[in-house]
Amino acid sequence: MLIKIFSYITLLITISTFSSVDANNEETKKNSNVNARPTIINGVSVPSDFPKIAVSINSGETSTKKYFINNWDMSALGSPSYIYILNSDGTPYSYQRIEKEARDFKIQPNGILTRWYGGNIQGFVGMDSSFTVVDTFKVTQEYTTDMHEIIFQEDGHYFLIALGHRRVDMSQIVSGGNSNARVFDNNIQEFDENDSLVFEWLSKDYFNITDALSENLKGNTIDYVHMNSIAIDYDDNIIISSRHLSEITKIDRKTGEIIWRLGGENNQFTLVNEQYRNSYQHDARPVPGKPNHYTFFDNGNFRAEQFTRAVEYMIDPINMKATKVWEYRHTPEDRYSWLMGNVQRLSNENTLINWADHDLPKITEIAPNGEIVFEANFEDDLFTYRTHKFEWEYVSKNPYLVIELFPEKVSLIFNKFGDQNIKEYIIYSGTDPNSLIPTDTVTTTLTEYSDLENNTKYYFKVAAVNVNGHISDFSNTEEVFVKKNTPGAELVVNGDFSNGDENWFLLSFDSSYATGSVNSQEEYFIDINNPGNESWHVQLQQGDLSLINGREYIFEYDAYSSTTRPIEVKIERASSPWENYSKLGLTAISQEKKHVTHNFVMNNASDFSARMVFNVGNYEGDLYIDNVSLHEKVVASLPTVNGSPNSYNLFNNYPNPFNPSTTITYQIPKNSFVKLIVYNTLGQEVAKLVSEQQSHGKYSVQFDASNLPSGIYIYKLQAGDFIESKKMVMTK
Repeated sequence: MLIKIFSYITLLITISTFSSVDANNEETKKNSNVNARPTIINGVSVPSDFPKIAVSINSGETSTKKYFINNWDMSALGSPSYIYILNSDGTPYSYQRIEKEARDFKIQPNGILTRWYGGNIQGFVGMDSSFTVVDTFKVTQEYTTDMHEIIFQEDGHYFLIALGHRRVDMSQIVSGGNSNARVFDNNIQEFDENDSLVFEWLSKDYFNITDALSENLKGNTIDYVHMNSIAIDYDDNIIISSRHLSEITKIDRKTGEIIWRLGGENNQFTLVNEQYRNSYQHDARPVPGKPNHYTFFDNGNFRAEQFTRAVEYMIDPINMKATKVWEYRHTPEDRYSWLMGNVQRLSNENTLINWADHDLPKITEIAPNGEIVFEANFEDDLFTYRTHKFEWEYVSKNPYLVIELFPEKVSLIFNKFGDQNIKEYIIYSGTDPNSLIPTDTVTTTLTEYSDLENNTKYYFKVAAVNVNGHISDFSNTEEVFVKKNTPGAELVVNGDFSNGDENWFLLSFDSSYATGSVNSQEEYFIDINNPGNESWHVQLQQGDLSLINGREYIFEYDAYSSTTRPIEVKIERASSPWENYSKLGLTAISQEKKHVTHNFVMNNASDFSARMVFNVGNYEGDLYIDNVSLHEKVVASLPTVNGSPNSYNLFNNYPNPFNPSTTITYQIPKNSFVKLIVYNTLGQEVAKLVSEQQSHGKYSVQFDASNLPSGIYIYKLQAGDFIESKKMVMTK
């Protein structure tokens, strides 16, 4: 049985790590999951980085269907991506953590789940009800699969957008045009249920490049179509939306001929009850059960009055009239979404709108009278390409497992989605993935372990037991590498290179070239053939280091070189904006072995996936590196009063960030009247912790912020003539 206790543990997880940023940095607002913890929402346990939904309006008059959504972070911070299904109240029903490049998660008319899959597939995937990939869908090899749309029919036929490109002498078409411009075509390909191509439509045969009036036609590359949706109309023909043409087009599915064109330079319709033209629209769809009615998300990029709206037109193809019969513009202030977005008419006549842009709602459900009956957005600034709502009731056949790392624990998060009859879960673990054994039984879907052996790789999987005693199929198997992070414990794996180059990676960039090996003296030798032009062009790295806010660390290494030269060594965030936590600059290295010791305090928010980087490019001279070490400085625990300090000192509070309490320690060298007061960022006093005469010594005071909101607080010590203030962060 694994014992659930607390100690400082950090794990390397192959499927999941998350980064943190300075708690005082504006970017922290874009990544509120820093220092978050797994939690349970309406019976479903979710990881700390789960993109939580904040519901602002819920009248209860919504469609009973479930929302299908996935987040997409376009910032440099790169929040983890999820596909997930939400109940009608916005709480999670089921989810899966996925690679970053995903969008358009939905159910197709033939019952299959689909989404865009980036990474090594760069196409769409079909999934079963447990989100397991069972098929892939891509265009023919001479084209690239576009990520905007895949649409199925009930008979298994499916449609994709095929990206092609050609070289065009634009100087013959527009004044000042590029004589060798790369022009992108957006084509349509239809495949049957056996993946055979049965229909193809080529944009260059029907659309003119010069009709993209708002695009730069003098540029090196020209995306003149930018098709963003395909739909099948009530008469089985094709409806497409072409953003850069500001055009919605109906195409004959048999001949490929254009049936009609709405909007743009080639608009064929007289607009009725409408004072605006559609501009850079998204997601044109036939309205179910209403022939010749179409909704679209009108972004409005190039209107004089810039706003975004959801619109429904009734098309009269005989008299060539397009009548606006419904419109939603947010009041009292317009909303503007410059990219993406979609509109879906629901079976109860409500309309679902996704405003797409990072700070706008991703779910707005509107009743026919224009009243918002439900509205929600991500707590963080994240994008969503499309949001859908479908009927969905499904019990997963096996649990889904996610493992997360924290300084004080290993968290296992698992759910058998939709199953209300689970009695308990059996945890299987071990160091060999082929021979895992049951090691624990729990009744919750969120459990923690801390007695795992240090510097050891473990594997976990989970099975569910229902009230009748039936044991489910196993969950996915996940691996972790344990590195205990107690004060004094070594954080670097194989820092003396006694296990060769295990856990170390040598990288070369641009024109640089270097090779690495461990010599007979168990030193890491970097043979630099071409040093490149920047120090980072040759890098020796080790990742997944755990640094805790407020802790002091000791970083050491030995190095020498065949010539005198500088090297740059950093312990830093492993993704943009690449903060240098160690604040260690260039170090001069010569032919004589040099031992470098550097102490630093982790002043940023805790980062459990930092990396160590030796940047050794840009200078001639081969390198030898050995005895690399990083550990937290051991500080003796402080009693309430201890010893006779010879100076005033206000120490960093611990833990920091904290929830809901933290300990503040200080020392005074002589009898003094001491004040220790906590203020908010407005300078208002929120707590008076000490206000009394005290004798010399060291003191520790507990600060409980249970009744205060999350945020930054300042604690100030005044003793005699000594005054010092420090910041701390409380997160709930």
